[in-house]
Amino acid sequence: KAEEYEQDKETTKKEIAKTNEEIKRRKEAEKQLQNIKAENKHFKLENEMIKLEIIRIKQKFGSEKIDEEIQIIEKHELEKEQEIEKLKKNILNIVKENDEQIQNLREEIENEKKKTTIIKETHEILKLDPIIDINNLIPQDIEFSDIDGVMKKLTKKDLQYNVISLTQVMEHDIWSLEAEFNNSQDFVGIGIVRDSCEIQPGVAPWDPQLINYSTKSGWDFCGSIYYNDVDTVGNTGYKDGQIVRAELDFRKQSLLFFVDEIQQPIIITNINDKIFLYQAGSECIIRSLKKLEAPTSEQVEYEKAIQWLA
Repeated sequence: KAEEYEQDKETTKKEIAKTNEEIKRRKEAEKQLQNIKAENKHFKLENEMIKLEIIRIKQKFGSEKIDEEIQIIEKHELEKEQEIEKLKKNILNIVKENDEQIQNLREEIENEKKKTTIIKETHEILKLDPIIDINNLIPQDIEFSDIDGVMKKLTKKDLQYNVISLTQVMEHDIWSLEAEFNNSQDFVGIGIVRDSCEIQPGVAPWDPQLINYSTKSGWDFCGSIYYNDVDTVGNTGYKDGQIVRAELDFRKQSLLFFVDEIQQPIIITNINDKIFLYQAGSECIIRSLKKLEAPTSEQVEYEKAIQWLA
């Protein structure tokens, strides 16, 4: 029974609290209702006062004048709205024009990109290595054949001296000729002559025709630089199977030699003529003939310059 009493007591407390909460909510609702009624009353009073004020103004100034003023105000408001609408249209037109201009600019940019691509491709084509060809006046002695579409092969048939020049005349930029000799029996050389030189069949590299009439310089298997009937030692000799390279730099007016990409110290300077590159040997593979973007040479120890005479 004590437990039932406590339960009833607790239930009663909850009911009382619930009733009090409900009474509180009702009072708050009544208060809000009174506030709303008071506000409505206030608004009604204000509306009545405005109406009275309008009647007073009309009585003072006349109904027609007030209506006219109202019409003027309404007209101004309409003009403002029309002006705003006009501005909106102008803005839309400007946005549209800008969009069209942006589209046109994009198309121009794309066209310029295409032109640039074409120019770059054309430039790359122009940068392709020159075709290797020779002035072969003695086809019965010199066999000229293709190896792989780039490299060419010169094979000598008879036991006689012959100097073979490339058809490419060099007068600008930086040129590189890379060659490899085989079965040469140490009778090989690589060098340059003026383009005015007409090399005759059966002429040796040291022949007076080349020396006296065409200013010629070359590098032989012993490592000597032969120029104007004078030997200058200091370069490394080369053997069959090694890659020898001549680099002709018209910017610096110089001719340098390399063996297996090792730069040699003896160089020819002050070259200001149009030039043919030439080679002589039993078998010569011309590995490449190309223009370089920049020289591959550098300052080396014991470097010595030989002046090319104009």
